[in-house]
Amino acid sequence: MNCYKQGEFDVTLLDEESVGVKIAKRVILVHKISLLYFGLLLFLGYYYLKDYLRLYIDGSFNISFFASILTLYVGFLSGYANITKKKLLSFVPKEVHDYTLYLYHRHVLCKSPGYKKLFLKSMAVADAKMGDKEKCRQAVDLIPASFKNDDLELVKEWINSEKQDFDESKLAKQKAANPFVIIIFALLLSYGVFFIGMDLNYLSCGRYFQRFLTGLSLLDSIISVSLVYAFGVSLIVAIHKKGKQNKKAFFILFCIFSFLGCLIYKSELVSCFERYQSDWSDADEELIDSYDYDDYSSDDYSDYDYSNEDDYSIDASSEPYNDIDIMNDMIILAGFLKEQGIIEDYYSSLNLSYTAKGNVRGTVYRDESYEYNLYDNGLKQDENGNDCLELVLEAEPLDENGNSLGQAEASLKGFYLINLKTNEIIDEHKTHW
Repeated sequence: MNCYKQGEFDVTLLDEESVGVKIAKRVILVHKISLLYFGLLLFLGYYYLKDYLRLYIDGSFNISFFASILTLYVGFLSGYANITKKKLLSFVPKEVHDYTLYLYHRHVLCKSPGYKKLFLKSMAVADAKMGDKEKCRQAVDLIPASFKNDDLELVKEWINSEKQDFDESKLAKQKAANPFVIIIFALLLSYGVFFIGMDLNYLSCGRYFQRFLTGLSLLDSIISVSLVYAFGVSLIVAIHKKGKQNKKAFFILFCIFSFLGCLIYKSELVSCFERYQSDWSDADEELIDSYDYDDYSSDDYSDYDYSNEDDYSIDASSEPYNDIDIMNDMIILAGFLKEQGIIEDYYSSLNLSYTAKGNVRGTVYRDESYEYNLYDNGLKQDENGNDCLELVLEAEPLDENGNSLGQAEASLKGFYLINLKTNEIIDEHKTHW
């Protein structure tokens, strides 16, 4: 009976106490558990993380998140495979053979032609080390003639020779990669792929620390995608030429793709790593640092209460005066402006950006002729000495292509104060600086 014909050999005939069989069973169990975690992470990501990060993601999030989790899954399995390989290097050929034979018949991946020929080659080498020419020949006969491998050629020469002992010294040296390096690399690669689905227009307009982290994440994404592209192209070339992947070609392709990525995202990278000169005074910064956000409440806001509207929400849990807080204040003011008839409608989600001076800008509405932008004009005090955020509304005309002509051509529509504690809106009734 040929034990290498799948579907004909009963693996229960193998010694249950064999170390190789025990490790093979553990590998299958780890793969199944990992697959369950993979599915769980996808579920949590699509049903919870996506909603939590809704302000920061774009339309490609679904694909990038799936690819990110898949990358992490494959990286973990690769790291575990190298841990197992390191153990197998110290085993005798019989234990290695039992391990490989059990997986060959029980693991679903071994049904694919690619894995099947690799496992057959490994078992043929183990048989050769044990001096069993008959079993070695049975394994070799099932390997496609198109499969080329130096160790396999040595085994074939030994089978056709009169020698009884196989010379192991001519085999290629086997070594296992560091599993921790693989897992760390997989984490960086997974995060880089994940970040592709984030909204750069939003993340690249925060304060410097946020923009700096966004820049590092963008570089990680460029490197990750370049690695994937370089690996894919070099693999296709290797398959076409029926040879091995060329490391030099892979490195050159990686450098080319990385350079192109940096070139494509040049403006975003510059924006992320460039420092802006803030117009805020030291007193403003001290006020931000000393502000007790527990006092934040909209209960006293009676004139214009939008708390029951579904079109927008206020994130009261975030740190005061970050971009989300300013955006929420802009949404509140936009609702006020609509009620007053100053604008026809407003966006429930704003695309924030920064002016050349580093002030926050949010587009609240656009019609056929104008783009209505709110600008953060810093912290002020009303006539009663209450701390407020001042926002300025400008209507910027559009050209024939629908592009804004900028602040130089804009008309001032009003100045508004938003009380930091009550969210009360105060119209300053002025349209000039």
